[in-house]
Amino acid sequence: MTFGLGIHYCLGARLARVELELALAVTLRRLPGLRLAVPVGELRSEGGHLIRGLPELPVAW
Repeated sequence: MTFGLGIHYCLGARLARVELELALAVTLRRLPGLRLAVPVGELRSEGGHLIRGLPELPVAW
C-alpha cells in the first residue's frame, strides 16, 4: 500500500495507516487461529514501484 511522495503525498496517508493497523489488530485478536492457507513463498505481489500489493491473501482458521 502506498500513498505517494513529495508534493503528491496524500494528506490522509497517516490516518489510513492507523486505521489499517487497528483493523488488522482487531481481526487478529478476534480470530486468534487465523493463519496463511499457503506457504509464504506462494504469495504473489502485483504492481510497480509506487503501488503494489497482494491480489489475494488466502487464510484459514
